[in-house]
Amino acid sequence: MVIGPVVFACTNSGKQIEKAHLEVMEIHDEVMPRQSLISAAQLNIKKWIDVQDSTVRLPNEIASLLTELGEAEEAMWSWMNQYSKPKKDAGNSAISYLNNQKASIEKVRDQMLNSLTQYEEIKNKYNF
Repeated sequence: MVIGPVVFACTNSGKQIEKAHLEVMEIHDEVMPRQSLISAAQLNIKKWIDVQDSTVRLPNEIASLLTELGEAEEAMWSWMNQYSKPKKDAGNSAISYLNNQKASIEKVRDQMLNSLTQYEEIKNKYNF
């Protein structure tokens, strides 16, 4: 008689883990395609820099933007390299791990979106 509740608890835990994993991956899948936009933005800025007069100092906001785009791109790669889907029978530790991963990928998402928003603003200012 004890077997029934234990099996149910494991099944329920497995469903919670799968749900939490899907939530994490939904955020990842939302922003991952923007990696190519970040790479294109970096390339556009570097091309713009290449055609500028070498005696003119690079505006700080462009240098900062290049750094922010690079950091956003690296944050996504770092997150992807360290993420591992937990096993369905891992229990509460898996839920805790996935909650932390969700917070991490939300931070990466925000970093990527903010850097792309800044790029659009600065692109219009300097006509990249």
